[in-house]
Amino acid sequence: MQVSDLWGHAFTTPADTIYVATGSPMPAYVGLLLAGLTLAAIVWQAVIYSRQATLMKTAQDERVRAAASTLYRAAYDLVDEFRKADGIAVGGGALPVNFETHPRQLMRTAGQIFAPLSNQAVAAVNQAARGVDVYFEQVAAWNAHIPENRDGVRLRSINLARRNVGVELDRAQDQLTAELRAVSPTGHQPLFRELCAHPSDRV
Repeated sequence: MQVSDLWGHAFTTPADTIYVATGSPMPAYVGLLLAGLTLAAIVWQAVIYSRQATLMKTAQDERVRAAASTLYRAAYDLVDEFRKADGIAVGGGALPVNFETHPRQLMRTAGQIFAPLSNQAVAAVNQAARGVDVYFEQVAAWNAHIPENRDGVRLRSINLARRNVGVELDRAQDQLTAELRAVSPTGHQPLFRELCAHPSDRV
């Protein structure tokens, strides 16, 4: 390469040389190994996701079963509570009821306890809870006006309230899947509208 210095003297310099580094090609078996490892990682990740989904479904199923079981326990406890009023009659005495019975407390938090069930079931339980409150309000009025309980109005209100609770419990029960529903020895599911009702109102 010809170049000149400041005084015009020409001289030759070696040409610039550019070196390019090249790697040796990757052996075929290394590529196959990497592809195999990638596939194995994808499969293992899929297995982990599948197991997590199974565990989540199992946990949800357990919560649903627990909520359904609690619903039936509360319903039968209410049936027992209502039976205390089976002997009530016009002009009768005070009713020995438990105003703070456990199922009444449960139903006040229906949105939390029965949340694993369907929205329709929770709505029915909420309606039943309101019916239980009406029942106890009517019983409290009955006990506070014993000498005046002669026209049967309060008695009809008490009996109507307890039957309405049973109707809503049946609605909640109908929202359960077949495997969650209670079945009697005769193969029938309980009818709480009948179990909760006064004997004179049962079909």
